[in-house]
Amino acid sequence: MSDQITTLTNDNFESVLNDAQTPVLVDFWAEWCGPCKTIAPVLEELASEYAGRITIAKLNVDDHREATEKFNIRGIPTLILFKNGDGWLQKSPRDHRSWRRGPCPDRPPPQRRRRRCSRRC
Repeated sequence: MSDQITTLTNDNFESVLNDAQTPVLVDFWAEWCGPCKTIAPVLEELASEYAGRITIAKLNVDDHREATEKFNIRGIPTLILFKNGDGWLQKSPRDHRSWRRGPCPDRPPPQRRRRRCSRRC
């Protein structure tokens, strides 16, 4: 693992998220997970390319179940982007078609457009 990627544990999880000056992208992964191994080089590349602008961190779900249960991780790899200690963007295998958004302090929630039928109802 790259020296630019932070390794998270149950003990340092909260402190890393709360003390970070930049957004933190947390990868919930496991040693035996094939897709986790596939995205690992991409995360290492992102960590070096965006150093100082974003923090990349990894949490092994097999070794640190407490943090995994707190965020209700049901499938891996799951990526959650934390900003100011709050997770507001999540990607997991179950919602592979789109990102799930939570509260984001910088941006209002997206507006949904109403569809009109062909009769202009």
